[in-house]
Amino acid sequence: MTLPDHLIDGGAYGLHPALLDAALHAHLAEVVDGGSRTDGTDGPAIPFSWNGVRLHSAGATVLRVRLTGDGLEAFDATGSPVLSVESLATRPLPPTRTGPDFRRYSVTAALFTG
Repeated sequence: MTLPDHLIDGGAYGLHPALLDAALHAHLAEVVDGGSRTDGTDGPAIPFSWNGVRLHSAGATVLRVRLTGDGLEAFDATGSPVLSVESLATRPLPPTRTGPDFRRYSVTAALFTG
């Protein structure tokens, strides 16, 4: 994953949020045949519990991500460690929080809440 030039911020972040988000996609999208995640649930998942998180270096603009069982490791373009996460537990996103019904409800609630 490479951070686009227009997002490079001169080191304002230890790890740019766009790179962290892209790294998490690899972990959250891990699927097995049939479209179910390895935890046996279907549909989108969200991060819930982080353990053993270490930022090894700041300012990376390129990440290579390796999934490590329940966690992940991220390295910069030279192969130096940037981030390690021992474990990241996820929870399924409830069906009521996705789809057209939720979008319609959330817009209505935002516009017409007293």
